[in-house]
Amino acid sequence: IQPNMLVVRTEQPITREMRNKIASFCDVEPEAVIESLDVKTIYSIPLNVQKQNMDQIVLDHFDVQAPKADMSEWIDLEHHVQNLSRTIKIALVGKYVALQDAYISVTEALKHAGYTDDADIDLKKISAEDVTSENVE
Repeated sequence: IQPNMLVVRTEQPITREMRNKIASFCDVEPEAVIESLDVKTIYSIPLNVQKQNMDQIVLDHFDVQAPKADMSEWIDLEHHVQNLSRTIKIALVGKYVALQDAYISVTEALKHAGYTDDADIDLKKISAEDVTSENVE
């Protein structure tokens, strides 16, 4: 398998030297090494990869002509999600709360419901085994 592009997941920005080295070892153009930094919200990712021309690289590879994407609504969405005006505390009681992805659909649904109400969700996961008649208010 020979890639035409690499998306590099990283916690720290990659330097020009690192990008060139990765490109050289993988036989791709340095511009086709796309940095995917850890971000606070998933809504930042499309903006980050567009800044690195990922969309244009894909279009060029498949010889597709298309106008530059208008990301203004996406920019507004990302700004809104990163600047919520209030926080709502919610407790999620479950049997498998120790498993990170056990309630991911519930967690994501709550986050998105919060976005529509301009609220960040502070989710507290509580093991059902820890809930007793003595410690419930």
